[in-house]
Amino acid sequence: MRSEIRRICSETKITTVYVTHDQKEALSMADNMAVLRAGKVAQVGPPRQLYDRPASRFVADFLGETNFIPATVVESAGGRVVLETAAGRLVSKAGDANTPRGGNVTLSIRPEAWRMIDAAAGSKCDNIVSGKLSHTTFLGEMAQHQMALADGQTVRIIEMNPSMASSDNKAVHLSVDGDDIVILVD
Repeated sequence: MRSEIRRICSETKITTVYVTHDQKEALSMADNMAVLRAGKVAQVGPPRQLYDRPASRFVADFLGETNFIPATVVESAGGRVVLETAAGRLVSKAGDANTPRGGNVTLSIRPEAWRMIDAAAGSKCDNIVSGKLSHTTFLGEMAQHQMALADGQTVRIIEMNPSMASSDNKAVHLSVDGDDIVILVD
């Protein structure tokens, strides 16, 4: 039905306002969308922009699963932001003019942004965190993992086309691209 509504709107070239509480439906149908919070606009833009670069913790959480990780800005220059977290040092390439030059922030990292890597590959990757798998759900084309970081925080990971046999308490290493580390000002 989503495709049919989208096709009709495109063919007739009519502007349509579609109201839904189904985030996936909104992301799949909209050219532009507005996320509302308590009757006020929280963020407006194309679906991909809102999903990839949410302007607030509310928008990040509202538009899908994400991991929130507390961090402190260590250094910020040229769109590259060095962050200290309880899981280790991370470098974001998603900094913008609103990124503080220091202080506390929250990182939003989507579960599908994490890549499980082996220890040998770790030296060739940026943004590595380590921990132990605490739970895995195998779903065929993907696996949903929960990993406990050294500080006890749990992160959610989605692994497409799972290749690793997973077991609880297995030590794992994750890597995430700097473009996928979104900095949210607390």
